[in-house]
Amino acid sequence: MPNLTHLVETQNIPFNLPAKQVKINWGNHLDHARPLTVVYSNHNHRLSQHNNKQIDSIERKIQEHKQELGILKLVSTKTSPYSHHVFSSSDKKVLLLELWVPKNKLQHPNFINKIQHQCNINGLETHITSPELINHSIAENTIQKSKVAVLTTFCFALIFFLIVFKSILLPILSIIPLGISYIVSLSIIANLSQRQIIPFSANIPLLVALTVLLLGTVTTFLIYHRLTVSLTNNLGRKKRRKYALAALIIPLILIVSVISLAFLSFHWFDFLPIKALSNLIIPILITTIATISLNSIFIKIFQTKLFWPGKPQNKIFTGPIWQRLVKFSLWQPLAGIILLSLISFPLLTKSHFKFNFSNYQIAEKKLIQGQRIIQSHFNFGKSTPVTIYLKNNHKLTNEHDLAVIDHLTTKLQTMKNVASVQSVTQPGGTKVKKYYLQSQLAKFSHSLNRSNQELKLVRQSLHKINQAELNKNTINSQQNELTQLSQSINATLQLSQQESLTTDDANQINFLAVNLGRLNQLNQNGATVSDQFTQYTQTLKALNDNLQTISEKL
Repeated sequence: MPNLTHLVETQNIPFNLPAKQVKINWGNHLDHARPLTVVYSNHNHRLSQHNNKQIDSIERKIQEHKQELGILKLVSTKTSPYSHHVFSSSDKKVLLLELWVPKNKLQHPNFINKIQHQCNINGLETHITSPELINHSIAENTIQKSKVAVLTTFCFALIFFLIVFKSILLPILSIIPLGISYIVSLSIIANLSQRQIIPFSANIPLLVALTVLLLGTVTTFLIYHRLTVSLTNNLGRKKRRKYALAALIIPLILIVSVISLAFLSFHWFDFLPIKALSNLIIPILITTIATISLNSIFIKIFQTKLFWPGKPQNKIFTGPIWQRLVKFSLWQPLAGIILLSLISFPLLTKSHFKFNFSNYQIAEKKLIQGQRIIQSHFNFGKSTPVTIYLKNNHKLTNEHDLAVIDHLTTKLQTMKNVASVQSVTQPGGTKVKKYYLQSQLAKFSHSLNRSNQELKLVRQSLHKINQAELNKNTINSQQNELTQLSQSINATLQLSQQESLTTDDANQINFLAVNLGRLNQLNQNGATVSDQFTQYTQTLKALNDNLQTISEKL
């Protein structure tokens, strides 16, 4: 028989659910992986800087020993900075780490204890929790409670046969077909569910037990009751078995057919718990076959010894109490109904049918405490989020698909009773502005304006440089002319020595020579172009005046 806890945990949702298949084949080395949440709390106080350093140290330690611990991925405020408020509560009292681990390891308590030991921090409350762990714990407790309920019902059936037939051997033999029917029926249902042929729900083990016990007990009682009648009437050995079984075949076939068709109709319901009720056809058929065939064999083998140490009685309920109750109900049916109501009403009013974790005795477990801490410090839905899977036949990493996903994320955030929505475009539940086209265009426009201003400055500088180069070229050309003029003046000086000039003329010629030397000195000293040009203009004007005077005199 397959592991019923695993079946309750995994098959409690439709096996043909597309999201389930996407989750199994997720990729990125996370196939069949499930998240574990590590919850750090400072006893309802803010986490100090020292506490944050301790948590960072644990995070680095886990990153270094991921393979040894069996951890596939770690997600935190360090690895996902845009999701800071997803892992850190708004009151700064709780910090979360998310560990992705293989699903098959969640069922091993030693693995969870190992992770717990690695994540513990002195002075802080440390809890390991996840919806999968809670689901596994509830499934395990459900199966355990179902086993207790099944054993209890079998004990009641055994007590019923002991009281009715006042025998030891017959009740034991009567329970054997019921036990075989239960084990075989549940094994068939579990194997078919494991192969995803039929649905499965958490209540199936208990419902199978109730079906087997109710149908099997009634059938067994009718068979052995008719056997007692045949024995008291002194029928022959062959006629006894025929009398006990033959008259029950047709009624049983009709009853089983009607009940089977009723349960078969549940198969067309879309609601899984109701659809799973169609599986009860299997225990109905198996119980009917096993009860008739095995009890027939017991009757043939043991005969009257079945009622040892007592004797077969034609009347089963012969006590005075039963007779008085029956007579009272037949005499006044309404009074019987009122009496039954008076007995049942106090029991119903004092009963409580509320579901809570304490029914499974797991309220004190750390995984439940961790979930409660998350629920009290984060928004609703953080502890048990709803995941929407988007699948396409091409990659969704293009601009158009990312825009559609972002639009869907924003739309879901505006819906009523939705506290937060995270997606690939909004990992923290809010828009990352620098990744949006509008923000990028604004940034580009700002950069372009700065570049234009810088180009304008460069253009102005180039204009100044070009103007300076132009002025320098003009000075160089005029300097060449002045050089030629200087040579002419030197020749004039030599001529003045040969010819008799006035003292004023000689002084003017000397003035020309001095100013030409001054121009050459300015050019060689590397003065700024503007200074050179200003002084050059003034000197050139003086030279021009003196040259005109000399020319007139010559």
